[in-house]
Amino acid sequence: MALITVRTIKASDRQELLAVLARCGRHSGYFADADGELVPHAEASLFDERFSTAWVAEVSGRVVGHIAVMPLLLNEDVESIPLWTAATGQTTDQHTLIKRLFVDPAAQGTGIAQALMAQAMEQIDSTGQIGVLDTISIAQAAMRLYQRLGWREVARTKPYWTDEPFDLVLFVAPGH
Repeated sequence: MALITVRTIKASDRQELLAVLARCGRHSGYFADADGELVPHAEASLFDERFSTAWVAEVSGRVVGHIAVMPLLLNEDVESIPLWTAATGQTTDQHTLIKRLFVDPAAQGTGIAQALMAQAMEQIDSTGQIGVLDTISIAQAAMRLYQRLGWREVARTKPYWTDEPFDLVLFVAPGH
């Protein structure tokens, strides 16, 4: 595998990132409808103004992944916030939420997600924050990644944005 480079997102990454997200949607259903097409709000969710920082991963000059962070205070799922704070014993403003981690299906299993997570956690740790994230219970590859990286599952709840029969799984960073 070629060298993985993680860098801050640029405006010029938009089309390439949307293409990667579309491939993820066709592969796993991430931000996709029943036909595998991106849902209407996918682009806005990827380029969310609440993100304090976002990064892309590149391999051989090609964008292959994405991750972003935002203050937990800005999370739209307000019912999950007290579950995270209860698990850590810290106030909401001491948490940073990891969002929109995805890797091109053709590049999965090569360490890209781990590199993106390491970049996000480096920033979170450098600010003295506690990292938190969520995923859906049917995203088994994501669940395995977080568990392998030492993240601790702290709660399961029903997602506010769907009636589908799966849970939203909340994690806190290793050591918290």
